[in-house]
Amino acid sequence: MAEECRLKAKRIAGTVNDSVEKFLYKPEGGGAVWGRTLGVMDTSVDEMFAELWLLDTFSKTLENSNSTIRKVWNSLDGTRGLQYARAIKLPGGFKDRLFDIWLTWDLLIGDDGRKTYIIAFAPIEKYAGTRNKVSGAAKKIRADSTGVHIVRELTGNTCEWTRAQQVDLKFKVMPSGVLDFLAKQHLGWADDMQEKFRRNGKVVDREAIEYLAKVMRANRGLPLLPDQQSTFDVCMELQADALTEEGWKALEAPRYPDVKMKVKYFAPNRGERSIATGKAIGVIDCTAEEAAAWAFDFCSNERCRISKSVGNPARLELKNKARLNERSYATVKSMPFFLDNREMVSRQIWKTEEGKVWIASTPIEDVVDYGAKLK
Repeated sequence: MAEECRLKAKRIAGTVNDSVEKFLYKPEGGGAVWGRTLGVMDTSVDEMFAELWLLDTFSKTLENSNSTIRKVWNSLDGTRGLQYARAIKLPGGFKDRLFDIWLTWDLLIGDDGRKTYIIAFAPIEKYAGTRNKVSGAAKKIRADSTGVHIVRELTGNTCEWTRAQQVDLKFKVMPSGVLDFLAKQHLGWADDMQEKFRRNGKVVDREAIEYLAKVMRANRGLPLLPDQQSTFDVCMELQADALTEEGWKALEAPRYPDVKMKVKYFAPNRGERSIATGKAIGVIDCTAEEAAAWAFDFCSNERCRISKSVGNPARLELKNKARLNERSYATVKSMPFFLDNREMVSRQIWKTEEGKVWIASTPIEDVVDYGAKLK
């Protein structure tokens, strides 16, 4: 279901630079609405799972005090499943909707030892065992909800939470006010959760760098896939040119006096654009893996904050491949004067040897959903 929702739901306009990604799909002619959120939570994967799974705590009862019905039945028939009944009030004078769902969970351990919790939920009719009767249900209109939470461990103190959900409030045509209410309540929940667990961004970035540096050291000599090797071959040709001195001009960089910066310009053919290549050499007070991990973490808290502060319309990671040593990114940079913004979509690949790390970066042709046209 998560994959189907990923394909159908489109990014909500104006949210591309939010720390939680939000997507929505409303079918023409009414029917179930799809929503998806994706964000990094500054807490452990176990704590995030507990936050999502434990529904009958005192704090959860207070958070849902506006529910006209709320009941939890744990350990259905001695299993790890539970039944959760909740009635919500709708704006505009519409009758309350009752959700009566069955939830269950599973735990997966990856090859790298990191955990992934999966919580799936569906209408209680999908459960073949005992179904508890909900008092007051006859006075409500029954609504349906199906979905999944995927909580993936990133570091010991951070995790990635994906939530995909389909909601059917049993309207022939969804009123716009109800849709706005539904989107704000369900998609906004991820913002609330992120704020609840938020820690110092620089501390979180440091944890991510240390973990990735550890992964790089543990995977020295990791063989590249054929498409990755072809990318490296192109980039190594560029490196060979960078090792020569012919045609390079020094750049003055008062802010970085210990870094040698140079640039080389290539005269364009008639009708073509000019191209420049730059290189920089400097000594950094950290290990090679730590420096490479910082460069590879393109969407860290600090770098996203800086990107927004200078007015760039977008900076995000594309979740299109699950590869240990590869990530894809998209950024839209604001240009000076009357120039249009510039979009850059690229993938980065790393490989390591003893005391040495390479990162290859090349453009890709992915069509990125920014939620709106970014001029």
